[in-house]
Amino acid sequence: MSNIVTVLSMMQTTQIILMLYYQYIDQPPASSEDELPEDLGVPTDPPLEELLLTQQFVDVLKSATFDGQNLDPEDIQQLHKPLQMPLDLNADLDLHLAVELFLAVGNTSQETYSTVHAALLHHHPDDNISTYEQMQQHVAELSGIVPEGNKRVPHRTFLSFPLGFQLQALWQCPESAAALKYHLQVTCKLLEWLYNDPNQPLPFLDFFFFGNDYIHAFQEGKISDDDMILMFSMDGAQLYARKQSDCWIFIWVLFDLAPGSHYKKKYVLPGGIIGGLNKPKNVDSFLFPSLYHVSVLQREGLHIWDASLDQLFTSNPFMTLATANGPGMAYLSGLVGHHGANGCRLYCGLKGRHKPGGTHYYPVLLKLLNYTVLGSDHSDISLHTSHLDLPAETSLQHYERNLHYVMNSPNEAHGLQSTKILGLPGMFGADLMHLILLNLPDLFLGLWHGTLYYEKTDNKHTWNWTILIGKTWQAHGKLVVDATHYLPGSFDWPPRNPAEKIFSGYKA
Repeated sequence: MSNIVTVLSMMQTTQIILMLYYQYIDQPPASSEDELPEDLGVPTDPPLEELLLTQQFVDVLKSATFDGQNLDPEDIQQLHKPLQMPLDLNADLDLHLAVELFLAVGNTSQETYSTVHAALLHHHPDDNISTYEQMQQHVAELSGIVPEGNKRVPHRTFLSFPLGFQLQALWQCPESAAALKYHLQVTCKLLEWLYNDPNQPLPFLDFFFFGNDYIHAFQEGKISDDDMILMFSMDGAQLYARKQSDCWIFIWVLFDLAPGSHYKKKYVLPGGIIGGLNKPKNVDSFLFPSLYHVSVLQREGLHIWDASLDQLFTSNPFMTLATANGPGMAYLSGLVGHHGANGCRLYCGLKGRHKPGGTHYYPVLLKLLNYTVLGSDHSDISLHTSHLDLPAETSLQHYERNLHYVMNSPNEAHGLQSTKILGLPGMFGADLMHLILLNLPDLFLGLWHGTLYYEKTDNKHTWNWTILIGKTWQAHGKLVVDATHYLPGSFDWPPRNPAEKIFSGYKA
C-alpha cells in the first residue's frame, strides 16, 4: 500500500458502489410481451412540461461556475490550487495502520471499528491511530471521493461525488499519473501516421481513439493535450430479488488509461447513487449536480499537479460517451426506448413492427405474411442494401430538427459545454455488453429450452429447435456450474445451474 492507486483499489466506498453496479440480481419470469425483464424501469414518454424543465437545467449548465456548486470554500480552493506532494501512506505508519483497519471492518458497523481502535490503544497507548470520524476525512482526502450536498439535510437524500477531486487524487500518485498519459501517447502515434503515410494500413489498432469522431475533435482543437477523456455510465441495481430496479448508480470511466486498465475497479470513479425504493421520477434532477460540476471544469478548467513530472497543468475534461442499458439510455438520451416505433438507440431510422392490438414494437426486418397492421406494414428492410430512407442530413441535424419540433424552440439542448462533448446523439453508443452477455443468451435459452412467451394460436409442441430438454438440459446446467472456477474473481456472482433456477439471473 505504498501509493494512492493501491489505496483507491481497496476503498470500501468505491467497492460497494461497483459491487452494486456489476452484480446480477434475480429477475421474475416474464408473463406477457408487455412485461419483459428488460422493460423494467423504462420511462414513460415525458410531457412537454418535463422537457421544458430539462431545458432550464440545460440553460443553467451552460453558464456553470465554481461558486454555483454546493461545495465548501476550502474544497473550491483545492480545485484551483491542488496539493503538490505525492500521497504515500508509508510516510505515516499510524495512518497506514488506521487505513488497513478501516478497510478491514468496512462491511461492519462503526462500533466495530471503535472497539478495535480502543483495543489497539490499550496495548499501544503511544500510537496515534485515527478515530472513525477522522478516518472518514482521511479516506476522502486520499480518494478524492467527497459527497456534495446542501447543509440542510432533507428527509430523503441522494449522494453525488464531484469528479474533480478524484481526478486530482489520481494525478498525485506518480504511477497512476504516468498511466493517465496513455491516450496522448497513442494519439500522437496515430496523428504521425496520418500525416506521414495515411494510405498504408494501420500499424496497430487500439480502442476508441481510432474513430473518426475522436480524431476530428482532436484535430479541430476541441481536445487538447491536457484534456482528460471521460465516459459516463448509468445503470439500475435491484437490491432485492424479484423487484424492479430500486437503486440507480452512475460512474465515470477514464479513457486516458490503456484499455486493459480503465475498467478496473480502482480506476472506475463513482459519480452518484440514487436511492430507491422506486425508480427516479426525473433523472435529470439527480444528474444535474454532477453534470454541473463537470460543466464548470469544462468552462474554467481543473488545476492538476502531475506527480510524475512535478508540474501543474489545467485540464478541461472532454466527455466522449454516455452509456447505459435500454431503460437507462431512454433516460439519458430522451429517446423513446427500444420498444418504440423508432427504437434504435443509434438514431438510425429503423422502424419496428407491432402485433395487432399491441403497443410494443419489435425490430422485425421482414414483413410477415398477411400482415396489415396500420403503421407497421412497411416493406421488407435489408440492412445490406437499404439506407432506411433517412433524411439527407446528419444524425445531429435530424436529432435537433425533431427536438425543435417537439419543444418549438431553436435552442440546442447540449447541456454540457458544446465544444467539450462528442455530440448528440452520437455520444449515446450501442450497448454491445448487454446484447451479447445478457439479451441474446436469454433469448437463445428461451428458444432452446422452449420457455419463450407465445400466442395461444401457436403450438409449442411443433418447436423443433427446443433441444435443451430432459437429461441434455441437466447436463448443460452441470457444465455451467463446473466452469465457475475458470472465471476471474472480479465476477463477484458465479453462475448458477440454469436447469435448477432458470430465472436466477443466469445469462452468459
